[in-house]
Amino acid sequence: MKKLLYIIVLFVSLFLTTSCGRKYTISYYVNGELFAVEEYKAKSDIKLISDVQEVGYKFNYWILDNGTKFTETKMPKQNINLYGSFTPNTWKVMFYDDDKLLHHGKIIADKNLEWRERVVYMMNQVAILIKKYIVVMILMIIL
Repeated sequence: MKKLLYIIVLFVSLFLTTSCGRKYTISYYVNGELFAVEEYKAKSDIKLISDVQEVGYKFNYWILDNGTKFTETKMPKQNINLYGSFTPNTWKVMFYDDDKLLHHGKIIADKNLEWRERVVYMMNQVAILIKKYIVVMILMIIL
């Protein structure tokens, strides 16, 4: 009887020490790449990484595999993959022409742009301006 009691106590203590001390991981992904990995014990307080930077974007929050926002403050009893949610930075681009001959000193283009489209739009606007100035210069030469 003592042996049976001893074996039960041994198994219970082994079970408690292995299950309570088990650590789980949070894997953070940014732009499809592994960004960081942290380990936590189950039910311990977690502090999510928040100093994430991606050029041209503002970090919002972390989302789970299913696309929902991760809001837990305690570590669940499972490994977790989190993915960064970002919003593109926007800029207001205005082209102002002070040439009284063409536009009477008015704004000739005005648009809100996101990071990736900003350069393309600006190049297109510059090309349009150059074409207009070339036409005016040719007219001035002819006249």
